[in-house]
Amino acid sequence: MTSESESAAPLTRHRLIICGLDELGDHSRAGVSHVVSILDPETPVPSAVIGYPDLRAHRVLRFHDVSQRIGDARVPEAEDVAELLSFGMELQALESGANLLIHCHAGVSRSTAAAAILLGQHAPGREREVMREIVRLRPIAWPNARMVQLADEALGRNGAFTDALRQLRSRRLDDTVSRGWLGGFFRR
Repeated sequence: MTSESESAAPLTRHRLIICGLDELGDHSRAGVSHVVSILDPETPVPSAVIGYPDLRAHRVLRFHDVSQRIGDARVPEAEDVAELLSFGMELQALESGANLLIHCHAGVSRSTAAAAILLGQHAPGREREVMREIVRLRPIAWPNARMVQLADEALGRNGAFTDALRQLRSRRLDDTVSRGWLGGFFRR
């Protein structure tokens, strides 16, 4: 059995960009070929994405950035994750790599969860590595827990994806406490 650190296979052969709405214009000349837009139900598709000159495929998912039912907010559902996984299958079938951009409103929660799901879809057993890669690509990542849980179930990972997210969050909170403003409080 090969450990995560010994695994030589890359998680993806696609170039991956994760960003928020305000960064979309920065990538207009980056050769983006495929886009996943995750938007609030009432948010229009950003014109910046439509104008990408190399765009070949664009998926739009619509739900709010929540992990549980709150008021009228639309939570991500199994069908949303299934659509994302379907897109991942299409990407996997491409003969050459795609230049994939995934965005949500801020590029923190929904887009990083979607990126983790797409990276981990074809990499069973590498869920912790996937979460580390997401943070490397997007240091402010805080993946949406419900999306990851739904993907864990859909992919039959028996909690491995959810556990990897929990470990990521725990490490990040520990780092925040030890280096952040709370760290000084606890050292006194």
